[in-house]
Amino acid sequence: EVLSDASPELKSARARAHNAGKKVEEKLDSLLKINSIKDACQESMWTSRDGHYVLPIKIEKRNQVEGILRGISGSGSTVFIEPLSLSVEVSQLERALGDVQIEEFKVIVKLSQQCAEHIEQLEENIRILYLFDDFLTRSKAAIFLRAEKCFLLSENNSNKFEFIHAKHPLFLFDKKPCVASDLILNHE
Repeated sequence: EVLSDASPELKSARARAHNAGKKVEEKLDSLLKINSIKDACQESMWTSRDGHYVLPIKIEKRNQVEGILRGISGSGSTVFIEPLSLSVEVSQLERALGDVQIEEFKVIVKLSQQCAEHIEQLEENIRILYLFDDFLTRSKAAIFLRAEKCFLLSENNSNKFEFIHAKHPLFLFDKKPCVASDLILNHE
């Protein structure tokens, strides 16, 4: 989410959207006080359905409220109507929300341009973070496996190495029982 303080224009657009939303809610609350609408409502409340502000109206009283049918309840006893008298407030809200999207897009474009100016340094930072993450992951795995540092020794110019009491790491990661084995390899 883009913070409102990212630009003065975005902050202003969000304030306008908030105020427009309050006006829609106030209009809905005032509609619920009208006796004919109060009588037609299944409950004295408004709700939002698929992004539309609607009133829950008793099916048999649906013609008492002018508006757009936005849905029917599962039981079929209630219809959800977006009142026509709300259209001005909803239009203002939608315009304000559109302004917010435009301002958010402008902020994202500006940040993207600033990142592009420093792409080489950002890529280097990502590479360094990858190395740190890789080192940390390997360290945690070594601690988990109780691993010991491996040394390759050359005694008397003989090419051999030994694994003493070695266990396969996949068994250890899966916490499965594993028999330790000794393995000695030499050139013979």
